[in-house]
Amino acid sequence: MKIFLAGATGADRKTPAAAVVRRGHTVTATTRTPDKVDSIRRVGATDPKSLNALTNKKCSKTVRRAAPDVIIHELTAIPPSLDLKRFDEGFAFTNMLS
Repeated sequence: MKIFLAGATGADRKTPAAAVVRRGHTVTATTRTPDKVDSIRRVGATDPKSLNALTNKKCSKTVRRAAPDVIIHELTAIPPSLDLKRFDEGFAFTNMLS
């Protein structure tokens, strides 16, 4: 199955793409951070991309090119050091992704 995994590096700093690839699927995966593209490639994603999911045109184009059977939404933007006193600020970008 062809799977498009949006947010492939995961909020817990792991790569959920690895689990999907291990199950024998072809994976196109995205990350917001360009320097994480290689980590996605290393676990077997065939066409990792760096993109801002809030950039509608580029995101749509990337999905159309991948022509997936399934889209998995794992997009988050949780800061590495979340200040619970400013919870709303810390999750503002993530909330825009839902």
